[in-house]
Amino acid sequence: MTSNKTPIVAIVLSSLVLFGAVSVTTAAPDQKGKKTKPAKPAAGAPTKEMIAAGKKIYDANGCGACHMVGDKGGKLGPDLTHIGADKKWSAAKLTAVIRDPKKELKTEKMPAYPADKISDKEIKTLVAYLGSLK
Repeated sequence: MTSNKTPIVAIVLSSLVLFGAVSVTTAAPDQKGKKTKPAKPAAGAPTKEMIAAGKKIYDANGCGACHMVGDKGGKLGPDLTHIGADKKWSAAKLTAVIRDPKKELKTEKMPAYPADKISDKEIKTLVAYLGSLK
């Protein structure tokens, strides 16, 4: 007398072996059983809150009257839509241009924003916002 259970047992066992092999190969050897933590932003990297605060500084100081970001803003100054992707515009360079555009860009068009107009803390958030424009 033959048993009908043999094919079912073989299927179940082979499925378990296959599942185990997939589980073992997809886990990193040193990470078995460990929970992963979300990645922390790099030290000094702008946070979402900082970027949002920078956008408020941009708006409050009327930067959009002269500069385009996306499809909004003026055309008197350079388009800033992708300024964060341009490696020549470091945070230090952006800060210097905002503080004293006449000295940095040799232009009379953009007004200067010294510390009495935009504080050092505010300029850091503004530069974080501009750096996020990619």
